[in-house]
Amino acid sequence: MIFRLACLQIQSHRLRTLFAAVAAVLTSILYMTVISISYCILDSTQLSRMLAAGSDFHASVTDTGYSVSAETLCREIQNAPEVSEAFLLGMHSAVSADTVYTGSGHQGMDIAFTDSEKSLPHLFMTPTRGQFPQSRDEIMLYEEAFPTISVGDYVPLTYDCPNGETMEKVYTVSGFYDCDADRPLLAVTLYNENSLPEIDIAAQVMIRFHSGFGIDRRLEAVTERLEEWEFPGVDLNSQINYAYAAADLGAFFRPGNVLLILFVVAVAFFAAFLLIYNIFSISLAQDMRTLGLLQVIGTTYRQMKRLTYVQIILIGCAALPTGLLLGYFIGFRLLSPVFMSLSGKILPYRFSPWIVWISAGLTSFTLSFSAIRPLKRIKKMTPIQAVSAEPGEDGNKKHRLREIPVSPRSLALAGIRRSRGRMMITSLSAMVSVLLFVMVGGLVDSLIGSTLNRLGRFDIDLSLDCEMETPGVISSVPPSFESPSFRAAIEPDVIERLASSDAVEEMYLLRFERIRAKITALPEEKIQAYQDILDSSLINSVVLGIPDELCPYLVVSEEDKKSIFYKGEELYDSRHVLYISTDDYGQSFDSTYFFTGDMLSSDTLEMDYEVIGAKLPYGIHTALEEICSCQYFGSNEALFLLPMSVFEKEFPDAPVFTVLANAKEGMGERLREEVQAYTNGRGMDFNGTSYLYRASGKLNMLADLRTRLAALRLTGYSLCGII
Repeated sequence: MIFRLACLQIQSHRLRTLFAAVAAVLTSILYMTVISISYCILDSTQLSRMLAAGSDFHASVTDTGYSVSAETLCREIQNAPEVSEAFLLGMHSAVSADTVYTGSGHQGMDIAFTDSEKSLPHLFMTPTRGQFPQSRDEIMLYEEAFPTISVGDYVPLTYDCPNGETMEKVYTVSGFYDCDADRPLLAVTLYNENSLPEIDIAAQVMIRFHSGFGIDRRLEAVTERLEEWEFPGVDLNSQINYAYAAADLGAFFRPGNVLLILFVVAVAFFAAFLLIYNIFSISLAQDMRTLGLLQVIGTTYRQMKRLTYVQIILIGCAALPTGLLLGYFIGFRLLSPVFMSLSGKILPYRFSPWIVWISAGLTSFTLSFSAIRPLKRIKKMTPIQAVSAEPGEDGNKKHRLREIPVSPRSLALAGIRRSRGRMMITSLSAMVSVLLFVMVGGLVDSLIGSTLNRLGRFDIDLSLDCEMETPGVISSVPPSFESPSFRAAIEPDVIERLASSDAVEEMYLLRFERIRAKITALPEEKIQAYQDILDSSLINSVVLGIPDELCPYLVVSEEDKKSIFYKGEELYDSRHVLYISTDDYGQSFDSTYFFTGDMLSSDTLEMDYEVIGAKLPYGIHTALEEICSCQYFGSNEALFLLPMSVFEKEFPDAPVFTVLANAKEGMGERLREEVQAYTNGRGMDFNGTSYLYRASGKLNMLADLRTRLAALRLTGYSLCGII
């Protein structure tokens, strides 16, 4: 009976039902967006660590030390109530493949032996062609490392055996896979006890538990289950995947982040509650006579509540799937990647069914709570009031009509006075929307202000950065620019191209030269201290030449997080050199080795220089942070700075490590495009390391800022629009 009444109510008020369904759809989209963004932020932290570790397994148990075979051990662990999945995995790293198969140099590689194709996703491997090996003579290969062969080809691999000999095994290529891990495994083959007895592979049982909480206790329960097969006196090896267990959830669940998410969810709930409450409140006012008649004939409040719940369930069954589907595409596929791009980095994340379940649960709760609240008014009304045309009012109808002036303004005021509660809720809805728009605008303005303060002094900052090569692929390009350096030097034609550009207003070159320097300390006891530390008192050193105009922007110390710039004049007198020391653990030379007043000399230098000491938390990174984004790799070299007027007298042909340029007025975008077009994809090899040109500076940061602001506006205003 209740169900039939609910269906009749929906059929007789189709437009009102449509409004309620649309409200439920928008509410589920809103929750899907908020939950998706929150989950992606959390998951990106965990997933980044797991990609670095190479798997998302919770723990592992090595078969060494047990009297049963690895297969039996794996089956026993799989039967443990705590375990969701268990796979066998053996690793061997002393494997090499010839250049004819890899398209690069004769290289070392890691190969994995596993007993099941289901383990591949846990190693972040996705098959692309072919199939998983069906026998121990077949192998799957990482696509990027083996670009020259196809499925069905034969590939020989050379193994280094424990006895010092080598062994070659020929595999048939059964398929290829892609891998998202930071250090991909280059080959996968089938594991069994007879795979390669010559190299004695130690098999590990890789374990995933039903939950990632309490991994240590779950692993302990599993190992206790295996005690009857332990060899006495043999060390057992079981290990937790600490990259998974120690994912930085604490940083995400800091009070500020939690409060922000709770605030956003509260605003979303409040906005959705007001919308749905208004719809059902109006519905209650319109159906008051009907509900009053039901009350007169004996319908209880509980039955009316059930009637409303049935309507909510019917509306939810139609609206929720639509809302969740739209929420997936709008919230997860569109707005979440846009929001994640605000960091300026590519952050990995994955979809989870929890996003759907939590969003559906919150939507259902909001829909039920908002719809039931107006119904409570019926409890306070008598049957006579419920069936009256104007509940709670008395007096002569003609007298009331005479009191109401016939004008739109008076009718509007009368309507407001008559429904003060509904008017207040409607006003709150409008206030929430306005507040959100103002908050998004304020957030955009604060981001602009904080970013502009860090843009630096130059439109273009051009340098060479070390290229992270594809694992397993070794470049065979010979060095193209020979010069002693603490990093790669910029090629002359690049400098000439930039200098000849019509868009350049001013340009500065930062140069360097490497020397074998000698420090002479005046006190006799200091000389003895140096002899104990330095080889023949000769130190690998780098001298950097900085344009005279930029020397006042050198940071020489920091106090209370405030930078202090170099203001002395002695650096320009051709007799002094500025030494940059550091407390950073990566620096080989402690600041106590060099003091103001020591003398720097070298066979390469025409004269000796008196040292001016400057102690910084991060050495050259901090010293040049106001000038350029210098990336210094030579932590085994001491650093000295000279103004360019002095530096060029000592090293007239020194190489350049950074080019700084400012564009002419109105030509910034043109200069940025010219530099990108000329250096994009261009690189060089030096001393066995590949370098790529990197153009940064204000223009690139502004372009990145515009992208981030667009992402922020799209996310924020989309949420506001839904609300």
